[in-house]
Amino acid sequence: MNDSDLLSLYTSFKDDARGWLSLHRQHFTQFVVIILGVLGATIAAFVQLRQEGVVLLILIIGPLLSSSLSVLAIFVCDKFYTRYAEHDAISYKFYCLLEIRSGLKEDLQAVKDVYRGQDDVFPVRWVGRLREAGSVDEYAKGRLRAHDASNRCIMFTFAKLVAASAILTLVIVLSAVL
Repeated sequence: MNDSDLLSLYTSFKDDARGWLSLHRQHFTQFVVIILGVLGATIAAFVQLRQEGVVLLILIIGPLLSSSLSVLAIFVCDKFYTRYAEHDAISYKFYCLLEIRSGLKEDLQAVKDVYRGQDDVFPVRWVGRLREAGSVDEYAKGRLRAHDASNRCIMFTFAKLVAASAILTLVIVLSAVL
């Protein structure tokens, strides 16, 4: 495989990684909008029907649906984020091969005074995480819930939406029974 082929593979995997991350964020946004719409409609119906007693129990469908959608969203977003992390890790392997073959390492030595504590082009924390992982799978799984991963914040959002759905369910049930 020549340098041109390696560069094409590297570029392809980087583009794919960006695509997976874009889908991850797109699905997050879509799920949040739908879930908030369901919860908003349920709250509006609750306000209108709060004196209706047992009829209120029909409204439990809303929070149950939003909880189910939140759980589904977690699985979907995890899948996209895993694919993003896998493609990012694989692209780094191609970058390392390009670095060895193309003489990029020597070119980087020419500018070694720029960021003296960093030998790689990529950020130290990013390269460190990639090198610490034993495999691409290990890296991707580790990034799913890492404290500095955007996916963790997204999962936290969906967990809060499940909690809000549970609270709304409890309020509806108590209002219907009391």
